[in-house]
Amino acid sequence: MSEQKKKRVNLLVPVFIIKLLKFLFGYKAMRFYDRFRILKSLLLRWTLFFYSPVLMWVFVNSTKFLWAENKEIIKIMPCFISGFIPIPFFKPVMESNSGLFLCVLLGIAWVMVNLVVLNVMTDKGVVSLRIEDIWRKACLHTGLTCQTNLEPEKDVKEFPDVVSVNPRSFIVTAKGFTPEKIQEKRAELSASMNLFLGDMGYLKKQDGSTYANLIEIKYSWSDLPANIPLSRVPIVPRGKVIFGLSTDGFYSLSLEEMVHLGVSGETGSGKSVFLRQLITQILVTDRQAVIIGIDFKGGVEFFFFSQLGNFVCVDDFEKTGKVLEIVLNEYAKRLQIVRQNDCDSLYQLRHRGLYLSPIFILIDEGAEFFGDKTQSRVYEMVGKIARLGRFAGIHLIISTQRADVEAIPQQIRSMLVTRVIFKVSQKEDSIMFIGTAEATKLRKLPGRFYLKDSEGKLKQLQAPYVSKAEVKEILSKVNTEQNNGLMKLLRSAVYEHSESTALRRTACGEAVCASDFVQV
Repeated sequence: MSEQKKKRVNLLVPVFIIKLLKFLFGYKAMRFYDRFRILKSLLLRWTLFFYSPVLMWVFVNSTKFLWAENKEIIKIMPCFISGFIPIPFFKPVMESNSGLFLCVLLGIAWVMVNLVVLNVMTDKGVVSLRIEDIWRKACLHTGLTCQTNLEPEKDVKEFPDVVSVNPRSFIVTAKGFTPEKIQEKRAELSASMNLFLGDMGYLKKQDGSTYANLIEIKYSWSDLPANIPLSRVPIVPRGKVIFGLSTDGFYSLSLEEMVHLGVSGETGSGKSVFLRQLITQILVTDRQAVIIGIDFKGGVEFFFFSQLGNFVCVDDFEKTGKVLEIVLNEYAKRLQIVRQNDCDSLYQLRHRGLYLSPIFILIDEGAEFFGDKTQSRVYEMVGKIARLGRFAGIHLIISTQRADVEAIPQQIRSMLVTRVIFKVSQKEDSIMFIGTAEATKLRKLPGRFYLKDSEGKLKQLQAPYVSKAEVKEILSKVNTEQNNGLMKLLRSAVYEHSESTALRRTACGEAVCASDFVQV
C-alpha cells in the first residue's frame, strides 16, 4: 500500500463557514443549545481578535500625550459603519495617495490574517470544546466518575478533565484513574461520544519518560475499514511483520519484539485469514524463512502453502515429534554459533552481518494439539522451544478458539509475549488471554482484533484480507530460496518418512551449513 497523502487545506479559503454550519446543524451528538453555546464562545474570541487593531488605536490615541512633541505620528483613524460602528480598517486623516495605499494594503493583509485565524480556531476551538463537552457527558453516562469528600454536604462527582485536544488525540488528567481503568469502558465511551476511541496511555515526555497524572487518548471520527486487501499493505523489511491497520496507520512489529505469538477468537472471527496473510507476508519478505504448520484438522487451511514456499505441514504426533527433534537440534547448533560470535542472541548476530533464517512453528487449534495427555514428550519439546527458542530465532505461533488452561498449558501460554484476540463471547476467555474483557465488546466484523504487545499495551487493529487464490498468485511470483538445508531436512522427515536418514543428516550437521548463512 502506498502511504496515504495528507490533505493540505488552504487556510486562506473560508472553509470555516462550512465547518461551522455542519457543526451547528449537522452534528447530532449534542443538543442544539450546547452547539450554539460553543459557537458563541468561539465567535466572541474571534471578535476580540478581529477588533484588536481598533483597541490598539484607542489605546495609542488615549496615551498620545506621552509622546514627545517633536516626534511625528502617522495619523490614521478607523472607518465607521453607519457613522458610529467602528471596523478595523483605517483611513488617513490627511488625504494622500501614499497614506491611502498603505491603509488598503493593511486592510487586505488583515482580512487574510483573519481568514487564517478563523480556519485554525474552527479546527482547534470547535473540536476542542466539542470533545471536552461530550467527554464530560460520556463520563457521567458510563459511570467513569469518583466521589470526593471535599464538600461532605454535597454529592460531588469528579472525572478526568480534558486539558488539551489535538486532531488525533486528547489529554485528560488522571484523577485517580489509570489508562487500564478507562480502557475497560472504551466501548461504552465510544458509543456515548459518537466517535471511536483508540489507544490510551500515560503521556510521554520528550526523553521517553511519562507524566504521572496525564493520560493521552487517541480518537477518530470514522471507524477502521472492514476490508483491507493485502495488496494495499506496504512491504516491510526482512525481520518485521505487519499485523493490521490502526487509526495511526499500519502497525508492525519486529520478530525480536514479537517473540512468540498467541491467537485466539471464536469461529468466524477471522483467525484463519489473519494467519494466512501473516504467513504470506513472512514468505514474501524473507525467502529463507522456514514455517512448520502443525494442523490436526487434516491440513485443510494451510497445506496448500507446502507447494508455494518453505512451508511444511504436519498432521499427526509422529511427524510432529520428528520435526520438533530436528528443530531442537537446529537450536543447539545455532546457539553454538551465537556463542562463537560472542553474542547474546541471534538478533545480535544479524547486526554483525550474519543472517540465519527465522523458524516459525504454527500450531493451529491448540485445544486439539494439547488435548492428548499421552503426548507429554511432544509437549515438553514445545515447552522448551517456548522458553529458549527466541535466542535462536525460533518463534511459536499458537492459535486457539478458547484460551483456557486446557487449550494452552500455562507454562507455554505465559511465553506468548504478543497476543492477538478476535471477538469472543465469554468474558473469562478475554480476561485470561489479555487481562481485560474488551474482546467481548469488539464489533462483530471479521478481522477486527485487539493486539497486546510485549509492553502490555492494547491496540485495536483490522487485519488485511487475502484469499487462497490471491496467496497462490502472490507466492508464485516469489523465488523461494531452494538451497535451505533445514528445509530439505524437514521435508525429508515429513514426506519421505525416513527417520534414519533425517537423524543421520542431522548428525552430519546439515541443518546449519555454510549455504544457510547470508551476508547482510
